[in-house]
Amino acid sequence: MAFFDNTRLPDPDWGIDDKGEGSSSYTKGPGFASVKLSSAQPLMRDRTNSGKLVTRSQLYHKWNISITYNPMTKAQFAPIYSFLLSKQVSGQPFFVALPQYTLDTSSGFGLEVDGKSIRATSNQSKGANQFSIINNDNITDFETPPPAGQVLFNLPTTLSWKTFMINFSELDTNTAPDSIKLHITPALNADLTTTDFLNFTNQLFRVVQTGTTYEYDLGTNGLYQFGLKLEEAL
Repeated sequence: MAFFDNTRLPDPDWGIDDKGEGSSSYTKGPGFASVKLSSAQPLMRDRTNSGKLVTRSQLYHKWNISITYNPMTKAQFAPIYSFLLSKQVSGQPFFVALPQYTLDTSSGFGLEVDGKSIRATSNQSKGANQFSIINNDNITDFETPPPAGQVLFNLPTTLSWKTFMINFSELDTNTAPDSIKLHITPALNADLTTTDFLNFTNQLFRVVQTGTTYEYDLGTNGLYQFGLKLEEAL
C-alpha cells in the first residue's frame, strides 16, 4: 500500500499504523459516543386547484453523518487527526463505517451473503427503487430476507459510490433458486445489469467533511474532545 493511502476512518473494527496503512489487524480506533445519520432528499411540492398534492425531486439524495467521540487520549486521537489531515480536510473523500450498520449474521441474512456474489435478477434502470436479488452461485437458496432498515449495500465502484438502505424485503420462493424482493432508499442512481454484483459485506459510506476546518479541544485532564460532520461524496 502506498504511503498514507488508507481510505477508511479508524474505528473499533479498523486500525491505522504509523505509515498510514489501514487494516483490521492493526490496533483499532476508538468507538463513537454518538452517531447521527440523516437522509436528505430535497423535494418540490405543489398543489393543483383541486388540492391534489404533486411532488418531485428537486436535487439528488445525500446521506449526512455527525459523529461525536468520547474524550480520547493522545494515542487514540493522533491517528484519527492525522488521517483526516491527510485527506486535505474536505478535499479528498474517505470511507466511514457506522456501528449500527454492520452486517448482522444473527439474522441469518448475513451468513447467506458473506462471500457470495449477489446480483439483480433482471436489468434495472436508474430510478428503480424495487427489484429482486439472487445468489449468483445458483446453488444456495436464500432462506432469510434482510431485516427492515438494518442493511446497507453498495453498487460496484465502476457504477457509483452511492450507499443504499434496504427499507423492506420479501423472500420469493417462486424462483429457482429463491430470490429476495427489495425496496430501497434512495432509488438507483445508475443503471444496473445482471452482471453487476452488489456489495453487502463492506457497508461503508463514502464521505467528505462538510466544512474546511478541523478543530479539537484539549482539556486540563489531558483528554481530547472531537467531532465530525460529514456528507456523502460520490
